[in-house]
Amino acid sequence: IDSAHATHHNANFKGFELKTKYTKAVYSKILEKERDHFNLAVKEIQILDMDFGYNDEDVFYFMSEKIDLNTPDAEIYRDKLVADDFSYKPLYGTSLRDLDFNLGLKRVEIIDGSISYLEKVKSDEEAGRLDFAAMQASFTNIGNTFGNDDTVIQIQSTFMENSSLNVDWNFKVADTTDQFIFKADLGLFDATQMNQFTQPNLYVGLDGELKQTYFTISGNPIASRIDMKMKYDEFEISVLKSNGKEKNKFLSGLANLFVSKDSEDDKKKYRYGQAEEVERVTNKSVFNFIWLSIKAALLSAMTGDGNK
Repeated sequence: IDSAHATHHNANFKGFELKTKYTKAVYSKILEKERDHFNLAVKEIQILDMDFGYNDEDVFYFMSEKIDLNTPDAEIYRDKLVADDFSYKPLYGTSLRDLDFNLGLKRVEIIDGSISYLEKVKSDEEAGRLDFAAMQASFTNIGNTFGNDDTVIQIQSTFMENSSLNVDWNFKVADTTDQFIFKADLGLFDATQMNQFTQPNLYVGLDGELKQTYFTISGNPIASRIDMKMKYDEFEISVLKSNGKEKNKFLSGLANLFVSKDSEDDKKKYRYGQAEEVERVTNKSVFNFIWLSIKAALLSAMTGDGNK
């Protein structure tokens, strides 16, 4: 931290950095199970109207009306060559509900943030990369002290350099069934931009334009349902050989037999996809669950009849 200033009810930190102690290579050798290597830098953190201490039951509490994170920049790296961690991964509602202290953050704002996620799958390939930039986000009711009020997460971001992405996510921390709604709206997107991630990790290349994609996921800790509508042009899949570089012409041709290349002859129309009972892999992250749901709906939209 470059500088810190605090009063009874407000605090300000400038030049805040939180880093993994070791380099990526050294960290991977130390770890017994896979875990994120991360670097986080925040230009300024402001904590407003805070209150903390111990209540009558001698339980620690921390409350704040508003926290601003100004220009946070995070890089998260996961080395999948390290042994898997098969422990159960709770949803965020459970994680907040099970805190051993009382937390009540009324509102958290991210101002002009950026996140890069890198995943290393093959030792002889570069890590695949996903980038989110120009992020403006608000988190309402983060903690375990808001009763039946919803925790609401709203995000506006630029995905992979030039595609708009809006997310609206809500759940109730007090709801022990951990039901949630996750909505997203992805604007014009060049599918080839995903190749830096899909080619080294999945041995799949993508080509074409997604004009607009909307989806809504409703889920719980076990399974989800997703409804999607999308417009796209000249979509094509390239299945790569095991070297991750050459195209497997036979498998690529077979895959594209089942893919409708355009959303509709009438370009104003959408193709619709849906999937029910998408099973969560409980030893993987919340975002893996989101991806499994999206993948199921994409397959439905592109290989099904496309009707609502």
